[in-house]
Order: sequence, then C-alpha cells, then structure tokens
Amino acid sequence: MSQLDDPRDASLEVPLSPPRSWKTSEDSGTGGSAMFLSAAVMVTRNRYLAWPALFMALSNHFNQQPMRSKDNNNTLISIMVSFFALLTSYLATFVVPPDGTPVPLQYADTKTTPL
Repeated sequence: MSQLDDPRDASLEVPLSPPRSWKTSEDSGTGGSAMFLSAAVMVTRNRYLAWPALFMALSNHFNQQPMRSKDNNNTLISIMVSFFALLTSYLATFVVPPDGTPVPLQYADTKTTPL
C-alpha cells in the first residue's frame, strides 16, 4: 500500500463545509398537490380534504430550502388558499338562512325537509 492512498493519513483530511448553493431544478409536488386539494375543497365543500390541504401547504412552507425561497414565494399563497378553502368548507355550518331557522347540511341544497 502506498503512502498517497492511506486513509489514515492526517494530511489528506478535508474539512467539512456546507454546499455553496442548495438550489436544484426539481421541486416537490406538495405545493401543487395542496393547491389542487384546496380547489377541490372549494368546489365540493368537502371538509375532510381541507385539513390535509392545509397541512400539506404548511409542510411545503416549512420544508422549503433557503435558496429556493428567493425564486418563488408560492408557499404563502398556497397556505392562504388552503386556509380559505377550510373556511369555505365550514362556513355553511355557521350561516343561518334569512328566515332564521337553521337547516341541516344534508337538506340545505334540496329545499326539502325531512319527514
């Protein structure tokens, strides 16, 4: 074994340094998925899709890398859209019709009352 290839040699050590840039060309799909789920919530008013959309948007915001945040700041828009989708899905439970009688959600769209 030669002296140049010896891994135990202290003169061959290289200090650990962080990368100069974290910028990569690929992006995670959680931001787009959160926006898609938020749009689906606004169309269908499905409460069970609103919470995962909000959590995915928050996860995308907290897991973004510092160098990527300069290029696009869509994570805050995704959080806002997800929050308003959540608000829209729960809004029907708090709104009272003009005549003052609360109507259950399953009969709100059909204009019929239970027998």
